[in-house]
Amino acid sequence: MLLAFSSDNHLDVNRLAVTDVLAQQATWLTEHHVDYYFHLGDLFNDFSRTQAYFQQLQLLAPQTTIKFLAGNHELVKHANYQRIQTATNQQYFHHQVLNLPGTNWQVIGLNGWYDYQFSSFAEQADIIKRWKQAYWLDSVADQPVSDFERNQIEVDWLKQALEQASQAQQQVLVATHFAPRAELLPSIPSHLDAKRTRAMEIMRAFYGSPQLGMSLQATVVQQVYYGHLHQATPWGRRQDKYQNVAVGVKRHRYNEWQADTFMEQWITKLKLKKIKKKGCKYR
Repeated sequence: MLLAFSSDNHLDVNRLAVTDVLAQQATWLTEHHVDYYFHLGDLFNDFSRTQAYFQQLQLLAPQTTIKFLAGNHELVKHANYQRIQTATNQQYFHHQVLNLPGTNWQVIGLNGWYDYQFSSFAEQADIIKRWKQAYWLDSVADQPVSDFERNQIEVDWLKQALEQASQAQQQVLVATHFAPRAELLPSIPSHLDAKRTRAMEIMRAFYGSPQLGMSLQATVVQQVYYGHLHQATPWGRRQDKYQNVAVGVKRHRYNEWQADTFMEQWITKLKLKKIKKKGCKYR
């Protein structure tokens, strides 16, 4: 059984021809016999467009089960809080558990959120909130709860899912959008001036949650796939457990890609996971 994980394709920000990417991704998934494809958020700045894309991809690659999460970019449009938390679209994977048939493995999916704790400004929430309203993309999101409350909902749900997995003696892969560990965050370049350094330090507040990372230390969790951070940061021997699958963006003056084309970058950043079914032997 072959699983594939990707994130942060940003088809609109990258100004890509959507129909071309659809056909190319469907062809690749089919030719490589991928059983499950998980996208971990930030496909479009519009939840409805993201949902429609994966519905179409499912039609073009019927042998692959398609699942997706919502990143913070999806919250910009057509994404009220109730819809994001409870949508029942067949491909939407938020707060879902997928038991892989014929195995003792399961994939747990949750969007995740942030709680400011990665930033040295964590104890100055008013500064972070003002900066968020002025500059951060998801400040326009419909959110009837605070960032702390939203993040706690995610942490509590994950703890319960992992406890159930442990009781069922399952091995777990976790798919989420936001970063789960401070060690995975990019460092702030020393050459930046004070104003830019302060801004980047505040931005770390929105990268994810160490509370989520603490939950992911559970022994049943074998690997964690995440996005949001467009540049992966190796973390010694822990790198195998925490996999950054973000494709990132390519702009005229700023290029996060290591490859020349989107499809090459997508394939480069794609993480594949083989799961052995019970009673099967690899040749």
